[in-house]
Amino acid sequence: MKSILTDRVVKILKDHDFSVCDCQSIQSCFDIFAKKEKVLLIKILMNIEGLTRASAMELKFASIALSGAPLLIGERMKNANLRDGVVYTRYGIHAFTCSTLRYILDEISPLIYSVRGDYVVNVGSELLKNLRTDAGMTMQELADELKISKQSIYRYEHSGVIPLNIVSELLVFFEDFNESDIKFKNNIFNEQKAGEKNREEIKSEIIAGHLTDLMKKVICEFNHIGFSTTSLNAPFDILAEEEEMVFTVVSNDLRTLKKKIKIVRKISDMTGSYKICVSEKKQDVDIFIIKPDELKEIGNSKELLKLLIDG
Repeated sequence: MKSILTDRVVKILKDHDFSVCDCQSIQSCFDIFAKKEKVLLIKILMNIEGLTRASAMELKFASIALSGAPLLIGERMKNANLRDGVVYTRYGIHAFTCSTLRYILDEISPLIYSVRGDYVVNVGSELLKNLRTDAGMTMQELADELKISKQSIYRYEHSGVIPLNIVSELLVFFEDFNESDIKFKNNIFNEQKAGEKNREEIKSEIIAGHLTDLMKKVICEFNHIGFSTTSLNAPFDILAEEEEMVFTVVSNDLRTLKKKIKIVRKISDMTGSYKICVSEKKQDVDIFIIKPDELKEIGNSKELLKLLIDG
């Protein structure tokens, strides 16, 4: 079950000294928010094929805004189990098993990753060329030995990315080549970065179908006082950004507010960001709360931030 898998991931992260916020009590594009040296936004799905493009874009955008790395952890892909030690990709997001997460945190980096259904490894862009030239072989000669095309050798040498079955043959063929020469292609925990154009492209793919009339009103008022806003399926309903970031929870339902606010408070403390609740009703909650009509009276973003600091 998803809850059991989520609990396992939370335990692994805590065992490795991460501060962890478990978000599984609400619907969200990420189920775990974790921070140590790096910020991780983790989606948990038993079958990673269940991650839709829309949810992936929300996860990516949240990761960009929070300078974090989006991750997907699951157990299956279609009808097959995910292999431990293998990193998969879903809409550009690294995906792997719970055990693989532990390998990575223990700095036993995965040697294998999956690309379009093939298992490949990265030996570095110079290694294969050096092995071939040291052996006095041409590309064509090596291609003939491996029973592949010269173009394949050219591609492997320039990218450093080689199918697993070819690597097995190279390990036998070249005495100076061993498994310690195999490196993982990317730093899995690299934060999600994007230029302004790419950021806006990702934002444009986020479907705002879950917006209530109240949320639309709040977005309008935030934009009016100078904030850039994005509605997300997350613990915070609206991410408002200017010089600072404001996690905004919007609802008239007290039960929903309390669930979300409990999580938003923790994420806010972990990131040093501001938090606010907007509701048309008087609510007994433990963060700064404002009504839409009161928000309308605020002149600019700095005035709102001062209210949050003083409040």
